[in-house]
Amino acid sequence: MSKRQAATANAGEGDGETATTSGRPSQRGGNASNKFNASQRKSRGDNTGAIVVSVLLAVAAIAATFWATTGNTRTRPAPPNAALRDIARQLLDPNKGILAADESPGTFAKRLGKGVPNTLTVRRQWRRTLLSAPQLEEYISGVILHEETFIHGDSDVQSAIGRGIAVGIKLDEGTVPLQPKKSGERATKGLEGLEGRCTRFRNRGGAVFAKWRAVFRVGRHTPSRAAIRRNAGDLAAFAAAAQACGVVPILEPEVLAEGDHDMQRGGAAAARVLRGVFRALRRRADVDPGAMLLKVAFVTPGQRSTEQVEPHEVANATLRVLLRTVPRIVPGIVFLSGGQSEETATSNLLALSQLALERAQAGKPPLPWALSFSFGRALQSSALEAWQRGDVAEAQVLLTRRARANALAQQGRQGKAAEMVEGVSPAPRPGLSGEG
Repeated sequence: MSKRQAATANAGEGDGETATTSGRPSQRGGNASNKFNASQRKSRGDNTGAIVVSVLLAVAAIAATFWATTGNTRTRPAPPNAALRDIARQLLDPNKGILAADESPGTFAKRLGKGVPNTLTVRRQWRRTLLSAPQLEEYISGVILHEETFIHGDSDVQSAIGRGIAVGIKLDEGTVPLQPKKSGERATKGLEGLEGRCTRFRNRGGAVFAKWRAVFRVGRHTPSRAAIRRNAGDLAAFAAAAQACGVVPILEPEVLAEGDHDMQRGGAAAARVLRGVFRALRRRADVDPGAMLLKVAFVTPGQRSTEQVEPHEVANATLRVLLRTVPRIVPGIVFLSGGQSEETATSNLLALSQLALERAQAGKPPLPWALSFSFGRALQSSALEAWQRGDVAEAQVLLTRRARANALAQQGRQGKAAEMVEGVSPAPRPGLSGEG
């Protein structure tokens, strides 16, 4: 054997790392290498899993923050309140509407003619004329009153209740400017002491429903998110307090008709406001949305707009917004007149009611909520003029006639509604809304 061969043989017999035993090579070195590689792969896998988990947690945290800050969190609503739901159904009698007679003394002064003093006595006489109108109970299911009427006209209130007219109380206390003042946006005040006032008018005055009004201006940058969030939250707080008090809340987020905006912008603003209101309501566990009413304006161009629209266009725009924003659980929507003339308000109500009928005839699903009216000036204007002339009987006839015309209009009875009120021309046949 050569020296080279011997060295190789001795090396093979030394530590055994490359020697063979019974013809099989040793795997000690290979096993160590494999274990090291496997450990590295496991480490990389663990790191990847940790990264994925961290990313998911971060996404969840961001989503939670977003939902919390935008108010989109959902809370299970309060259990159904059978008693309040019954009252809501009574207010939504398909043959009747709601009379809004809750003007503050300051607002009432603006509607009086020259030479008529705005005194407590004058206001009481006018309220008495309204509440004692013959046959009013045939077309009016409820009347919204200012606290002054409850305090100084209790006999008139009780007389209305005795005739089957439900009475409600306006619980908001007007509005205050939101910052910046130049925006013209406002917030409604009155949450402080709300429950006490509600209980007092329910127990002493017999109120079974209550109203809270918030106003929203349409402009280039309004209504702002801040204004919607503030007023929507207050409307939801009012709803909770009213139901806890034992009365049906009427939420009135009014998009004002002031301004020069077109109907499309007005509709977009109305949709944003309503989404904000129901977002705020969804966050509360103490409100039964099936025991409240929604009071809104028709979607129209601004009063200073040059856009001219027909009643059927107003009906389509209004219904489109409502179908996109108002949950099915809400039992009914009542419309305010918002400064419209008596004839215009009745024509718009008629067109909307006919649109609902045509949807049914076309095989579309029925509307999920009842539609009715809750007019103020559009029921009282002609009557107030006659009353200021000293003709109380004529004023009451005009009030009842107008109430009947709107009761017929909400049923879609065009001919009858037009016959009841001089100056109301038949509305054009509305086209079908593109929604739902």
